[in-house]
Amino acid sequence: MVPNIACEKACRSGEVSFVNDVALLGIGLLTGVTTVLFGFGGGFVAVPVVVWADAALGGDAMRVATATSALVMVVNAGFATAVTPRRVLAGLRGSGALLALLAVGASVGALATRHAPAELARWLFVAYVALTIADLLLRPGFLRPQALKGSAKGSAKGRAKRAAKGSAKGAAKAAGVTASAGSAGATGSAGATESAGATGPTGGPAGATRSAGATAPAGATGPAETEEPAAAKEPTEAERPTETEGAAPDKAPRPLSPVLGAPAGAVAAFLGVGGSVMTVPAMRRAGHTMHVATALANPLTLAIALPAAVVSLGGAAGPDAAHAHIQLVGLVDLRAAGALLLGALPVIAVLRRRPPRIPDRAYAWSYIALLGVVTVAMLFSG
Repeated sequence: MVPNIACEKACRSGEVSFVNDVALLGIGLLTGVTTVLFGFGGGFVAVPVVVWADAALGGDAMRVATATSALVMVVNAGFATAVTPRRVLAGLRGSGALLALLAVGASVGALATRHAPAELARWLFVAYVALTIADLLLRPGFLRPQALKGSAKGSAKGRAKRAAKGSAKGAAKAAGVTASAGSAGATGSAGATESAGATGPTGGPAGATRSAGATAPAGATGPAETEEPAAAKEPTEAERPTETEGAAPDKAPRPLSPVLGAPAGAVAAFLGVGGSVMTVPAMRRAGHTMHVATALANPLTLAIALPAAVVSLGGAAGPDAAHAHIQLVGLVDLRAAGALLLGALPVIAVLRRRPPRIPDRAYAWSYIALLGVVTVAMLFSG
């Protein structure tokens, strides 16, 4: 009887593990999308899911989730950064001090996670994201940065100016062709008259013979054969730069202040949210498009996740881990991390090659909507 009970428990444990792996693989696909589109690196989405999958760890579930998400972010953000065009990454030129302070803050935040009550970290996660959503909705600058407003106006003015310039050039060209044709016609008539008045060597009027054969030069036929000027071509919708592609604003985006580095790194590592929840809004308000802000969030996330992952690998879970049948390295659940990465990396590779074209305002609203979904998921994951 006892062996049968043990076997039944093992079978149930295996079934639960399989379901968890499938769910983590599916969430991995989502983390790949959020890494490319929103710069989350996967950690922000992964934390609620790992808390759910490792619920058997009890109070250590939140610590393991933040540690596992840090490792996932290192790989996802590193890979996404490697395949980002260099012209986009140039937006972080001169940000060495910011990156260093993010790393220092992340180390402090990761150490604090090991000693903080699990429920405290969980509710701080929910509170922080809820406040972020309220800030993005109520404070101006995220949904429609001022630099992009000027850019849209400038683009419209530029198109109108180019169209007017093209029309002016076409009119000038038409006037020049007409004048040239009229001049050629006048010259031909003058030649015919002179020919008619000339006297040949025999003293007879050569004009009768010459004027009969005198014709205007070929091509000098007057305005009737004037070439029509080409109309100024208005660029098609596909040829116009979209805000998503980063149409040049009236003034260059401002660099992020290094002062934000240490506190942003500490909070991001402590909660396991990655850097994008702080850096994307900051870069939007500095004047970047969503396309550029989310792309630049990945190297900033990497600066936070790398030291946090190193600290987490050196930690140790509590006694509940011994009875949960979850293999941990430090505080990292390698099985969960592997399933998440297996789903995420192929998606990152595809979307970086063929990024979707999303209007900038819709892009910003999608970012806020995803924050809301993650907040709700975190509320129900415990």
